[in-house]
Amino acid sequence: MFTSIFKKGRNLLYKVFVVALLLSSTAQSYAVAGKIEGSVTDAQTHKEIPAIKVELLNAVDSSVVRGGLTDNDGKYLFDGVAFGKYIIRFSGLSYRKYLLSDIELTPQKPYIKFGNTALITESKSLSEVTVYGFKMTGEMMDDKTVYTVNAKAAAVAQSGLDLLR
Repeated sequence: MFTSIFKKGRNLLYKVFVVALLLSSTAQSYAVAGKIEGSVTDAQTHKEIPAIKVELLNAVDSSVVRGGLTDNDGKYLFDGVAFGKYIIRFSGLSYRKYLLSDIELTPQKPYIKFGNTALITESKSLSEVTVYGFKMTGEMMDDKTVYTVNAKAAAVAQSGLDLLR
């Protein structure tokens, strides 16, 4: 009698395991991830631009989903992106911001490869630049050094370590 109960319990455990295995394999086949990639070039020179900030934004509320920089070849990649509608924002030092909109990842279209996105250079001339520096004065004692910090340096620094730098 005890062995028949044990066999029934083992049989039930086997059935639960099979159902769980089937459900997990079904969930994996309905993965909700896509991939977006492309490259960024200069509009005038047509050369790849490294270190351009590339942000993947949610099309509904413009919140940042992912972000990164282009590599040395001007390429970017967003992998494992959930299906949905997106905008890509490009920005970089001395380049005009650029938006790619109406991007939609679906189960039918899980991969989007953009060609070269050409950014237009934008320079700004400054009439005058003033650089201020502050030197801390210190008093050496036998067992310690005491620094005097002026109000401007204290206002700029975010921590005591910033003051010592």
